[in-house]
Amino acid sequence: MSSLASNWRERTQRQRLLSLALICVLFLAAGQFVIQAALMRFLLYHAQYQILPADSYQCRIYSAEDYRKLTDPRLDTVALSDGTTLTGRTQAWYDIVLPQIKRVDDHYVEVTTLGTAHYFQRWLNATMPVFLLCLIGLALSIYSLRLTRGDGAQSDRTVGDSPGT
Repeated sequence: MSSLASNWRERTQRQRLLSLALICVLFLAAGQFVIQAALMRFLLYHAQYQILPADSYQCRIYSAEDYRKLTDPRLDTVALSDGTTLTGRTQAWYDIVLPQIKRVDDHYVEVTTLGTAHYFQRWLNATMPVFLLCLIGLALSIYSLRLTRGDGAQSDRTVGDSPGT
């Protein structure tokens, strides 16, 4: 710990300011990340509707008979009226997927989004400020390292050039 304190005292004023700036930028980046994660999880999670391009959605319509088959856990394989077959339904399918199928008149509808289409814009808006802060921190780190190497080379030349050595 004392070597860290003595190292800090030996640094020039410019190096101290660069180190403090780097520390501040890194704390800002970490803080920005935590704040964005908290906002997305606790404030915006269900707060906003998002309209996506039509090709981002997949919609399946089930008849009443198809839905009855889907809800029957005794059936290992379900042949639907559109010709598709569902197999390998686990308990998670009954707990997660089946409740998302909603009744509309005399049919049942399941709407899903493909991939990360529903999340990409929010993710991009949340990570861009953190990314920019990290780039600033990287630039400050590189600049600080160059200054430190330059001061080290300068002090080595001075020691070697001094008379009597």
